[in-house]
Amino acid sequence: MTVAGLDVRVLSAEAPAAGITSADCERTGAEHPFAVDLDAAEPRAVSPGRGFPRTASTRTPLVFDVTARTAKSEVRWYLELRWTRGTRSGTLRIDDGGHPFRTGAVE
Repeated sequence: MTVAGLDVRVLSAEAPAAGITSADCERTGAEHPFAVDLDAAEPRAVSPGRGFPRTASTRTPLVFDVTARTAKSEVRWYLELRWTRGTRSGTLRIDDGGHPFRTGAVE
């Protein structure tokens, strides 16, 4: 299977909840890191390394570490992973157990 891309879909961006403070949860050393700026006009998953396409199989799976940030909103969003395998292609929605991810700005 070839992973052709990773797209960001923003559902909503609202004022952040008051009184939330930050504890930095970012992991380091990921094999396939991606950053998402949810404040951008068109958020994208950006890798500091190699982009797409990438190949995956049952013997060589891909694990993406996606870090999303916003400085001004509470954003509900999800990812769409585009794939191809031979003549077949599709899109896999990546979310939080059937719900959009929720990322918020913190003090």
